[in-house]
Amino acid sequence: MGLANLEPVIMVVDDDPDVLEILRLKIKMLLPLEVVTEDSALSALETLKTRDIPLVITDINMPQMNGVQLLESVKALEKGIQVIVMSAGTSTINCIDCLRHGAADFLVKPFENDVLLAVLRSNLERFERWSQFFGSRWGDFNSGKKGP
Repeated sequence: MGLANLEPVIMVVDDDPDVLEILRLKIKMLLPLEVVTEDSALSALETLKTRDIPLVITDINMPQMNGVQLLESVKALEKGIQVIVMSAGTSTINCIDCLRHGAADFLVKPFENDVLLAVLRSNLERFERWSQFFGSRWGDFNSGKKGP
């Protein structure tokens, strides 16, 4: 896996199937990108080993492996992947722990569409800048166009 080969895809990881579906629909409504959903951190890691995905949004509280552990594992696979951690709690310790382990951002549930869009755009734009350095071709996320 390398930064230059990553696809314009977003992965959402949450153990609640309703949250997965709502986020999948919200993201597809906000940006014309493919959204991959996984119901566990372990299945997310398996998918990330076979697919190049630049942005992962994960819940912090999940069984077997929590969001911080997933974040650490994702960063071990590919440091350039942007990981956004979301939580229903507003624990400062959780935020600091996630940022310390390389999280790109932190969302507190429930969040409005405009907050989600701002966070997605910010992180996809950051990835776009990195991918230009590595030669990848991505679409213009400000205009909503997909990459080639």
